[in-house]
Amino acid sequence: MALKAKKLVRIDEVRGILSAKPAEVERWVNNGDIPIHEHREIRKYGRYLNVRMFDPDVVSSLLGDIPMWRARDNGEKRQRRSQVAKSVADKASATRALNTELRSLTGISDYAACFPLARRLGRRLVFFCGPTNSGKTYRALQLVASAGSAEILSPLRLLAMEHFDTLTSRGLTASMITGEEIIGEETAPYVSRTVECADFSRLVDVGLIDEVQLLDDRSRGWAWTAAAFGLPAKTLVMTGSPEALPLVQRIAEMTGEELEVISLDRLGKLEVMNSAIELTEVKKGDAIIVFSRNDLNKVRKILSDVGEVNSAAIYGALGPEVRRTEAARFASGEADVLVATDAIGMGLNLPIQRVLFTTTRKFDGAKLRDLTIGEINQIAGRAGRFGNGGRGQVGIVELPDRTAVRHIIWRAIDVFQPSLRTRFLFRPSVKVVARAGIALNTKNLVAVMTYLRANLAKCSKSFELADTDDIMELALHLDGHQLSLEDKFLFACSPCETRSDAQMRAFRAFAREHSEGRQATLPKFPGYAHSEALEDFAKAASLYLWLARKFPGTFAESEEVQALRTKAQEELSRITMSLGQVNANLDDGKREMVVLNHLYPPTFRNPYGEFEDYGYDFGDDDDDFDVYRKQAQVTAPKKRQRKRKKKNKASPETASA
Repeated sequence: MALKAKKLVRIDEVRGILSAKPAEVERWVNNGDIPIHEHREIRKYGRYLNVRMFDPDVVSSLLGDIPMWRARDNGEKRQRRSQVAKSVADKASATRALNTELRSLTGISDYAACFPLARRLGRRLVFFCGPTNSGKTYRALQLVASAGSAEILSPLRLLAMEHFDTLTSRGLTASMITGEEIIGEETAPYVSRTVECADFSRLVDVGLIDEVQLLDDRSRGWAWTAAAFGLPAKTLVMTGSPEALPLVQRIAEMTGEELEVISLDRLGKLEVMNSAIELTEVKKGDAIIVFSRNDLNKVRKILSDVGEVNSAAIYGALGPEVRRTEAARFASGEADVLVATDAIGMGLNLPIQRVLFTTTRKFDGAKLRDLTIGEINQIAGRAGRFGNGGRGQVGIVELPDRTAVRHIIWRAIDVFQPSLRTRFLFRPSVKVVARAGIALNTKNLVAVMTYLRANLAKCSKSFELADTDDIMELALHLDGHQLSLEDKFLFACSPCETRSDAQMRAFRAFAREHSEGRQATLPKFPGYAHSEALEDFAKAASLYLWLARKFPGTFAESEEVQALRTKAQEELSRITMSLGQVNANLDDGKREMVVLNHLYPPTFRNPYGEFEDYGYDFGDDDDDFDVYRKQAQVTAPKKRQRKRKKKNKASPETASA
């Protein structure tokens, strides 16, 4: 008689026999403590599964071994925990050591000591503190001219050019150095530079840092921090608005240097006009302030069609040479009116009688916001410059679809709020980025910058990392190329406008050519006279020239590119000038109709409500903004309800029904 087959059990029944947790049973089976009797293949849900089967008698006989197994498991668990804790501690220690090393390389633990030449001089600090049109830059330049050698640091290439012209006009041997070019000899006793090009190895008698309130600038403030702490000048002169005073005083405390603050007042009175005026009421000597290329073109078109004044234009996308030409046209009286963005806020001393705002809001690259008090004062202060009567006015000019708020301007004039920044801004150097890449074992710039953003300024009470969003965005286009981490960082620090599609195309092409070891080529010169195409080309040429200072082997045709950029700017200047001329093709009757259409356009309605059409525009100039359409008020359903009610009242049959 055949023996009856023994009944085997699955692992879930083994748990019940041993009164153990599922994880314990699984671990004991994997260790071989509980033997598997056989593997059985079963069909379930249309699939074949390999199931482990156990002898229940064998399993029952192992009950006495459970305490020993558990003791062994606890020992192994303690060992694993100890290893994990040690690994975490080692990693934390390595991270702390790396962060300490990176901070030491950056110098934020003792930033002032990073500039030994400046510290040995025992510098004397002088701060000319005052609003626009207070003569602070004039007085600072007097000190520069009386010194044996000097360095002037400016926020803009246009300002650097103006200071260079001032020095040479006084018969001084001077040079100009920016990120794109060198004019004159680098060893000249007087040098005008953009602030990012400051030389910390050259000793001078007087150093001048212009617009020092930009210490508070989230993106570029790191350059003013380095210059203020490290420029090796026996006398360091700073000029700026009163907002910067707390930061300047803090620099003096941290460096232990003597500070003299010379407070200045406006040399002329600035008045706020009582009421808004229309564009047809502008007159010679007015400056109309807009914040987008669309608005600038619209205002110039209306002024051209009005037929009484011609205009000059200044906005960010224009190169410094074109801006100077347009400023000269206005200053000489060739152009009656100036239409400008906030690009006129720094460095342009023009005979402006009235500054007229078309709006008190601007798009700052991230959101639409109200102008700050400092921005309003910087722009409004262009009116009534000393030597031009000493009296200026600021007001509002009405423009379709734009509203400037008078009380925002009125409350801002000659009001100065001390900077609330408590920590100075800095940016990591190439050396810091390279060391972080080695420690993290990566050439991915995004990963390195993410680590630095999280750790470099952690717990520092005096310093914080400047905004690196543009560097991170450009890094995304570089990590696919076979470039060293140092080269990627230099490319990512280039003055490339990430909102400009044309400039980003040029940037990607330059990076690809450099990674492939080829000579970089400039985009083709525009074959047609269009202002935006010429602006894009000039920007690509400027980017080429900036990169040529860093990678002369790849970007070797600087002279040819400089000539092409000059050609583009001359053509752009011609176009800009022609757009501001009075439209001679309109007779009086047509002119009146055109102007009415400009100033009082028909209201646009759509089924989803009413809105003001602001002309969505992502311009390429650094002052451009896009005013978003106002949120639509969904009025259509309510209108339909009112129409039905009126219809019901008017129809007796409907009412009786």
